[in-house]
Amino acid sequence: MKYDSLIEIQKFFQGKRVLIVCPTFVVPFIEGIPFFTRIVGYDMKKMDNLSYLTNLSRELKRIRSTIVYYCSWERYLQGDTITSFIQSNNRVAMRGSHSGGIVKHYYDSKYNKLVEFPQRGSEIRALEAFVRGTYNSDYHYGKNPLVLSVPYTLNLRSPYIVVSISSSMEEKTWPINCFVHLINEIPEQYTIVISGAGEKDVEKAHYIIETSFKKNKIVNMVNKTNVLELVGLISKCELLIGNDSAAVHIAAAIRVPSVCILHGAHYGRFLPYPEDSLEGRYLPKIVCHHMDCYYCEYKCIYDERNPFRCLKNVSVKDVCDAVNEVLESNC
Repeated sequence: MKYDSLIEIQKFFQGKRVLIVCPTFVVPFIEGIPFFTRIVGYDMKKMDNLSYLTNLSRELKRIRSTIVYYCSWERYLQGDTITSFIQSNNRVAMRGSHSGGIVKHYYDSKYNKLVEFPQRGSEIRALEAFVRGTYNSDYHYGKNPLVLSVPYTLNLRSPYIVVSISSSMEEKTWPINCFVHLINEIPEQYTIVISGAGEKDVEKAHYIIETSFKKNKIVNMVNKTNVLELVGLISKCELLIGNDSAAVHIAAAIRVPSVCILHGAHYGRFLPYPEDSLEGRYLPKIVCHHMDCYYCEYKCIYDERNPFRCLKNVSVKDVCDAVNEVLESNC
């Protein structure tokens, strides 16, 4: 759930004990929010392991709750399974998306209330619908910027731009040679900080540094920050440039300008943001290459999928133009 919506929910539950169940990689971020009285983290990669799932279910079944909320429009079997473990007589979720058929019907029947939202639309609008249907009928996304006390800064003498090379899928990652050409075109007054996570990103960062003629202006922070430190890193930058990834959403949440190089698989769902959701200068600036096959939901019709053709066709010039436009508007 996006932080903005979470803060709205927090207002409703002031003074009450609130448990959150979330993936373990999010826990450091959640710990910085003085709202939850208990955090249970789970490893998404181990959810298919029967022993791990059994132990998790035992922990959650000991919990008795007045009400359980599953706030995501994209309901996954894992999430429905987790919420079913917690003992409660009142469960609320979004009808949203699911695997369909008997499984969907079974889990739908476990909720006392299902908040309605169209099958295709912005995730922000879906969260608005959830909050309006459960807490505040007047809620509008964008009222609550993310404010955290993050004990992390980079000691740089010049302003810096963060280039996030990560994405959850290689197919959603702009070609690394394009990032090299982009970095070479960034104005001289900026230091370039590369962020990312995982061994593939380590290799990509090394490639960028070795092939860019601006190697002396690059700071490599790949695999050197946790989620909370990444928030701190982005919070001090002039601009965030990245793929469709968490970094872009972090920038929007903490009101830092950003440029996102976007594919078309579910265009309009997570990105772009609705134009009235944030102040214009903090809306992620989207650079994309529209094709007739947009909205494919990752069912790409082309053989070349690393990256998707729609992403591969995004030109360096178009991204550079967007970067310069955002930097000039911030002056």
